[in-house]
Amino acid sequence: MEKNDLINFIRKYRLHYKQSMHIFGVKRSTIFAMTNSKSEFKINSMVARTYQSIEFMGDAKAKKFIRHILESHPEKEHRKLKK
Repeated sequence: MEKNDLINFIRKYRLHYKQSMHIFGVKRSTIFAMTNSKSEFKINSMVARTYQSIEFMGDAKAKKFIRHILESHPEKEHRKLKK
């Protein structure tokens, strides 16, 4: 898995950085380092496995799974996907 794959995933599902932090279980500085094209940050195995699992599901199941995870987001405005 490369950075571009993760960036494309976040753009594909139109995730806010706070939503992606919640899905992948990482902190803010980590998600910024992973999505910044200038940094030399290696994506850890937990994020890679989560990404591969969601990508394996297909679009419909992946969106349903992401919505299910985001229902437990602490901030109300980040509980739904953008359309």
